[in-house]
Amino acid sequence: MLHATNYTLLEAPTPDCPLPLRVAMAMTGRIAADLGANVLRVEGGCGDPLRSVGAQGNDDGALFSFLSARKSTLHMAEVSGSALMAIAADTDAVITNKGLGGEALALPSDIVVELSCFANDDARKASEFTVAALAGLLSMVGDPDRQPLRLAGHQPAYALGLSAFLGLSSALFGREFGERAGQREVVRANLMDTIVWLNWKAIPMPGTDAEPLMRAGTSGEWQVVRCADGYVAIVYQEADWERLCKALNDPRLSDPALALRADRLRASKRVAALIEDNFTDMSRADIRRMALDHRLPLGPVWSPEELFDDPQCTERDFFAAAQIGSARVPGLPLLMNGKRPGPDTVDAAIIGRATR
Repeated sequence: MLHATNYTLLEAPTPDCPLPLRVAMAMTGRIAADLGANVLRVEGGCGDPLRSVGAQGNDDGALFSFLSARKSTLHMAEVSGSALMAIAADTDAVITNKGLGGEALALPSDIVVELSCFANDDARKASEFTVAALAGLLSMVGDPDRQPLRLAGHQPAYALGLSAFLGLSSALFGREFGERAGQREVVRANLMDTIVWLNWKAIPMPGTDAEPLMRAGTSGEWQVVRCADGYVAIVYQEADWERLCKALNDPRLSDPALALRADRLRASKRVAALIEDNFTDMSRADIRRMALDHRLPLGPVWSPEELFDDPQCTERDFFAAAQIGSARVPGLPLLMNGKRPGPDTVDAAIIGRATR
């Protein structure tokens, strides 16, 4: 079994590293740090652009606080090039990216994780929104009568970070226990392939007679509707329809013209309007209780502040202090020795290895 506390990793973005790759790289390191690895992040003389994302005043933004938690920082203004080379040679893996010139930083390490926006050594710089559009994902998000919407937050970059972490874990495992022991490994992951994988349902469509998956808008089966104090996502399967009708007790939903799923799909706008009409005088908390009572997968839309006090999140101790600033951030969905990974579950002996 791999023990993360035995490893030291180096995050080393190129100076021209685009924002989505910085986020992905930092996410790879953040997962490793949560599991106990000693993660060193290199920050250029002009600072890390992630610090300013969502920042207010002179404080770092919550994104930087989240991604940099439990890591040590190497400021290039204080570390020479030769010193960085020596540090890299002493790490178990370097996480970097291909710069606009098509080359990653030439840092010595047995394992190198290289991130890029596109495959095939294509070093073009792009945003998450641009790559998501090229990968076809934006054709499924939002209303067809409006401009495409980007996914909230940095979901594609986080997914790339997770992909890179899985590749890194495989390389470390192979070095320790497999036939690749003693050989240099290069793990490559790119944002385009990651988003295509996330959008896997659309891949088989072009070669079939099926209609391509497009933005459904108000014609979609699942809608987000208003209620007394916000919004609720209506998500249900065919087997849930009878329970939904029973829970709402609205005779209009029992119309024989809505008995079959095919009929409801054709009348999806009407169905959503009827459900919204029932939710007009109900709060999100009321709807949640009703959904739990009737085993319905309805999803009230909560703000981040409301999630902090959500009973399920509180019971699972899901949010923790970011350790940098005052932000509260999600923890890993696992337990180590009965506790969620955090400072009290990480071996303190690894602290300081970066400065030895």
